[in-house]
Amino acid sequence: MRFLFLVTLGPVQGFIASARRTRDLHFGSWFLSELSRAAAHEINARNGYLIFPAPENTVWLQPGQSFNVANRILALIEQKPEELAVQVQAAVFRRLHAIRDKVYKDIALFGEQRAVAYRQIDDLIELMWVTLPYEEKPYHEVRKDLESLMAVRKNTLTFQPVKWGAEAPKSSLDGQLESVILESESPPPNATTAE
Repeated sequence: MRFLFLVTLGPVQGFIASARRTRDLHFGSWFLSELSRAAAHEINARNGYLIFPAPENTVWLQPGQSFNVANRILALIEQKPEELAVQVQAAVFRRLHAIRDKVYKDIALFGEQRAVAYRQIDDLIELMWVTLPYEEKPYHEVRKDLESLMAVRKNTLTFQPVKWGAEAPKSSLDGQLESVILESESPPPNATTAE
């Protein structure tokens, strides 16, 4: 049986809202594109036929390529959608952890700080997927139904308790997450150092 399979990654609005500079917007865009690329690569590797994105060359789906991948991936698949969804999520988190490890290798976080930072990063990405059989109805009808189903899915968010919450100073970037940088390591702005 064939299915249309739609995956979205986010939260796009969260990245935009927390950006304070143009480089923050650029990084958020690059970051989501990298994770979306990992999802598209996994679907392609599992013999899914990518509809969107539709790269001319599958090399463009390798990490670090300049080919931008939107946060919505649409594919025609023939395997069990539930199994593919698990594989896609695993691929996205492998890429997320590779980026995290590259960034954190030179940052001195100790004990619980590092554990909190890792849990915050794992909670950062929302991956949602929907699927419908693609057998009898025309493509445009199945696609319309699939988009409606995704809209419903996005409006029924699954909430879980925060695992990293504590009575600790909050991040100056968004005010929601706990700061993982010790206050003693980050002097206040405009502070002068004594000579």
